[in-house]
Amino acid sequence: KATLDVSHVVPHVEGAGSKATGTLTATLDGHVLFYRLVFHGLSGRAMTGQVHVGGVKARGPLMQPLCVPCLSPESGTFPMTDAQVAALRAGRLYVTVSTD
Repeated sequence: KATLDVSHVVPHVEGAGSKATGTLTATLDGHVLFYRLVFHGLSGRAMTGQVHVGGVKARGPLMQPLCVPCLSPESGTFPMTDAQVAALRAGRLYVTVSTD
């Protein structure tokens, strides 16, 4: 389970609503990730939800789109490679929900 918070965005987004929060709850079954994404308080309509590879306070490349556009809640599954599973277990994945 992960908490999404606008204060974690790097670089900081000027004008982003400070009340934007969310959670991603996920279960890994072998190499398939089952997820549920919930968010609220965004500054506008959620345009994309994505999983990225990166560390704390570090931007990283897109790994997997979750929704385009997004409604809360969103849920689904996607397959993961060995490297992606290793990144997940090492705490090197993060989720973004972007507005226009």
